[in-house]
Amino acid sequence: MGDNLRAMSSMPRIEVSDADHDSEHAHGRGLMGRLGFNNRSDRSNHKGHKPSGNKPSNTLSLDLDEKNFWSSEETLERPVRAEHYVPFTVGTPSPGNQLHPGETLLHSRPSMTDLMDEPEPPAFTTIPDRPQFPHDDNDKKEPLKEFVPTETKLKLGWLEGVLMRCLLDILGVMLFLRITWVSGQAGALCGTLIVLLSATVTSLTTISMCAICTNGEVRGGGTYFMISRSLGPEFGGSIGVLFSFAYAVGAAMHLVGLAETIRDIMRDHGWAIFDNGLSDVRVIGLATCTVWMGSVFAGTAFVSKTQILLLVILTASMLNYIVGTFLPVTAEESVRGITGYSFDTFKENIGPSWRDGHNFFSIFAIFFPAASGIMAGANISGDLKDPSKAIPKGTLWAIAITTAMYLGIIWTAAATTVRDATGLEPLWMINDTQSLYHPACAANNTCKYGLVNFFQVMEIESVWGPLITAGIFAATLSSALSALVSAPKVFQAVCQDRIFPYIEWFGKGYGKDEDPYRAYTLVYGIAMCFILIADLNVIAPIISNFFLAAFAMVNYACFDASFSRSIDINWGTSTQAHNYRVALQSTYRLTNTVEHVKNYRPQLLVLTGNPAARTPLVDFAYNITRGNSLMLCGHVVPYAPANGVFACVRKLDSRFNEWLHQRKVKAFYYPVDNENFRSGAHTLLLTAGLGKLRPNILMLGFKTDWYVRGIDGLADINDYYGVLQDAFENNMGLAVLRNSPDGLDMSLLIARNNLTDTANLHLPKPQSRSNLSSHEGSQKGSRVDLNDPITPPITPTASGSPMWSQDSIKERHDSTKEHHDHKEHRHHGLHLPKLHHRKEKNTLSVDNLAFTLEEMEEENPALKEAKKKDSFYNSATARVTDTQRNSSQEGNAPNSTVSAMFSVQNRFVQVMTNKHELTAAINRFKTKVKHAVIDVWWLYDDGGLTLLLPYLLTKHKSFLEGAKLRVFTIASSTSAVEDEQRRMAELLSGFRIHCTDVFVLPDMTKPPKDTTVAEFESLIEPFRGTGDFREGQITDIELEAQRGRTTRHLRCREMLLQYSNEANLIVMTMPVPRRKQMSSCLYMAWLDMLTHGLPPVLLVRGNQTSVLTMHS
Repeated sequence: MGDNLRAMSSMPRIEVSDADHDSEHAHGRGLMGRLGFNNRSDRSNHKGHKPSGNKPSNTLSLDLDEKNFWSSEETLERPVRAEHYVPFTVGTPSPGNQLHPGETLLHSRPSMTDLMDEPEPPAFTTIPDRPQFPHDDNDKKEPLKEFVPTETKLKLGWLEGVLMRCLLDILGVMLFLRITWVSGQAGALCGTLIVLLSATVTSLTTISMCAICTNGEVRGGGTYFMISRSLGPEFGGSIGVLFSFAYAVGAAMHLVGLAETIRDIMRDHGWAIFDNGLSDVRVIGLATCTVWMGSVFAGTAFVSKTQILLLVILTASMLNYIVGTFLPVTAEESVRGITGYSFDTFKENIGPSWRDGHNFFSIFAIFFPAASGIMAGANISGDLKDPSKAIPKGTLWAIAITTAMYLGIIWTAAATTVRDATGLEPLWMINDTQSLYHPACAANNTCKYGLVNFFQVMEIESVWGPLITAGIFAATLSSALSALVSAPKVFQAVCQDRIFPYIEWFGKGYGKDEDPYRAYTLVYGIAMCFILIADLNVIAPIISNFFLAAFAMVNYACFDASFSRSIDINWGTSTQAHNYRVALQSTYRLTNTVEHVKNYRPQLLVLTGNPAARTPLVDFAYNITRGNSLMLCGHVVPYAPANGVFACVRKLDSRFNEWLHQRKVKAFYYPVDNENFRSGAHTLLLTAGLGKLRPNILMLGFKTDWYVRGIDGLADINDYYGVLQDAFENNMGLAVLRNSPDGLDMSLLIARNNLTDTANLHLPKPQSRSNLSSHEGSQKGSRVDLNDPITPPITPTASGSPMWSQDSIKERHDSTKEHHDHKEHRHHGLHLPKLHHRKEKNTLSVDNLAFTLEEMEEENPALKEAKKKDSFYNSATARVTDTQRNSSQEGNAPNSTVSAMFSVQNRFVQVMTNKHELTAAINRFKTKVKHAVIDVWWLYDDGGLTLLLPYLLTKHKSFLEGAKLRVFTIASSTSAVEDEQRRMAELLSGFRIHCTDVFVLPDMTKPPKDTTVAEFESLIEPFRGTGDFREGQITDIELEAQRGRTTRHLRCREMLLQYSNEANLIVMTMPVPRRKQMSSCLYMAWLDMLTHGLPPVLLVRGNQTSVLTMHS
């Protein structure tokens, strides 16, 4: 099997060796004839089944024709398509796909209503010839214009799109004007700590940003768009305002740094505007800001075209400084504090020397803006080829490179320049002792040069000073212009979302690019105000506060979104009252939340019946929710209206909620009383939940004994089938679990082995004894006579476990393994005592567990005789053959009693040799499986629920944690298998779902084997409508109309046995029960064929609404 899988994952055409092919495909009769496969030659010529040509006779070729599979099958079902998960902005939102306003789906899948009401396909369909209309020669024909492809915008990679932009934004004015000053104030050690602390803050924020930008496909909109769409408008709006203000003040800081440089240049040449002081800085800064804002209004396209040149200038400036530190020290450099590399200088500068009231945190606040330009790449997310990979990679590399540069400058400055120098005398004694001394000006902080007094240390120590000045111009102008553009854009996005009142006026856009001219004016005013401060050391801490606040909110938002834990301690009534109020207010707020695919959570209503009796079903469902989403354990209690019922239901609610708590299952028990299973389930579907905390998925166990009673069980089959239809009618997803071979109901085994407290297996009795006779009458069929010797024959297998007689083909591969998983359709919790019951001789209440297997053996000699033949009974159960059923009906027992007896024995004839086996069976879905494999058969596009549930089962705390996902799907066209495999891999990558293999099945149209068809025919034979037709029976017309789907399901069963028989769990797309054109028995036969004889199978069907998206 492994070879076949590998071949399928890599090749569109495969060959399967089948030595028994000829024998298996002899003359087909019955359903095979009705399907059109009357003989082997007919089937070999069937579409998708070509002759093998020159291949050996024992090789079956699975080459398919080129005809589109979906058009030939005439079904609205659609294969999985990435286009179904890609919204685009146009028109009004599509309610069915839960999109943001202004978004709709590029392509849409059929709705659940369309599928359930799909017109009945004809038995034989021919495509009529296209009608020919007379050609009108007078019609005017427009000449065809030459096709001109639209120009596609060039997308950027991580290097030029993220790394280079982040480097330009981070390497700003602080690099040349303050980094050496930081080295003088803080020393080499504390300066290193400041740089590393800044890098830690930005790295953590980048990691949080990575979690945001990898949450699907990132579109344009920049940082604010990613945050608001991923973390919600509460965080996004606040963070957006902080970023906008920080960018505006950042523009002022860069322009003030540029103005300082120009002022110093003018002062060196004896020029001045006013006094070579702050007034000159203000004038230069305001003028530069005005010119730069004018260029923003005119357009900023030239900036992106010159970023490489700017980065080259910055790189050359850095190399210019590094090389200059190794050159011999000149006399002019010596008097200004340059010593060259000296251990004595480094020893003097290794510790801090705080001046002018500064301390560690004030220096950190001044330096931090030099590390805050990490959002430059995220701001152009719409222009990147792959933002989810480019943004994390480019930003983290930019942080690493700039951190190394800052550390290098701090250490080289500390090793080559003293803190204080007069500019008039050398730094060492005339007697050539080479020992440094502190000049007199150092005592009163009046020295003109040195690390803490002169900001242009890098310029005087470099090879060529003007290149450092050019670097300052390149860094400040590019960073200022970037900030002047980013601030209005972010603020415009906040205004357009109307998160805050009275600011939407600034969000108006102009022109084809929606330029926010009003926001430009606002940012220009803010920048001008802060330029008037004219002191870089004062402006920098202000920016640091805003960036630190914004970064903190980003990190907290990601933390809040990913981790939430409450301490299980009772702190008193005040805390309980607070918890109640918080829960109530949160539920109110949640009610007004607009549903969206990104905040979708699977909220389960699990028809567990008595949860203590169906522990595996409860555990399996909890593996999906794990306390992160809603889980309700629905129980249809078989009570008729009577006095005391409400008290009994309250007792059940208290008892089973406590049981769930003890089992550490975060779920709610939800009982309703109704004697009819479908009516009770209908009530659950309508009433379960509160507000938005309402189930969107119905989960229940598969009814494995649906065919046992034959035509007499039609009412129960129709009820079960009706519940499935009701779930779809209620726009819910559906999940049906079949747990082979152990089943889901463990109540009798628990009671028989005294494994746990069996009190939870009983219903409480009401105090009132009124309405006794009427209630007893309503429970007919719940008692069985134990005197009928109708136990099927048992033959032991080599393993010691019983194997029921194979006289009938109805006893299939799993006939010896399955329990009665879902009896709730009749008794709603099999082991629950009646409200008013009484024991009678030789009778057994199926709803009561006050009996043992020994009592059953004493009353039933056949059962006792079977036990003598083989003392070992594992979890095997019996399916009654046609012969046995007929013979039993010839006895004296009434038919209803016989059927009930079969049901009891089917379910209860099971004894385990030790409690360890029983414990393993009960805790099957609670015990972690190492190296597990989940096979996902995502055959039809249901919105992604078929893929989401198994993915959740691989997460932390699940019994299949870390399991490998293998995805099986079918190609929409038989000629595009490789393309389909590639598209599916890309789709899974877009969902961020890792799977080990993707298999595209090219041979789904191949006819099933004779044995499979014969098995199916024998299964449905008792339910074929003849003469007196009853609801739920299968007619020949229906069987013919559903021929294509039946063939497909039978073929799918064969492939399941071939490829997934060794998986730990199979998750498969569930067929849709179509209204008014499909009988309940035919649908149940489909499900039975798809699931029996396999590992645990979860049949899943979404409500055709997307639960996954590739967009953030």
